[in-house]
Amino acid sequence: MTRKNEPRSKKIGFYSKTLDEAEKLVLEEAREVEGIDEEIVLLRVTLRDLIENSPERFDLHLKVATTIARLVGIATTSAKTRRNPSGK
Repeated sequence: MTRKNEPRSKKIGFYSKTLDEAEKLVLEEAREVEGIDEEIVLLRVTLRDLIENSPERFDLHLKVATTIARLVGIATTSAKTRRNPSGK
């Protein structure tokens, strides 16, 4: 469990005991990322690679494309909420 009053760098994560030092550094860096823009970009690259390298895996293409669409929707809704927190 994480401790709410501790800075992010001091939180003890559920998986932290299973990570080596390099993975812990990557995890710490990932904690600093706000929003989901980087995840959307990564999924777009993954989709392109899947289409190029596994054109027969339409099932995976569809899953990744659906995930991208959902994340874009979430990002759009989140951006609208930040611009207009009252919802009006």
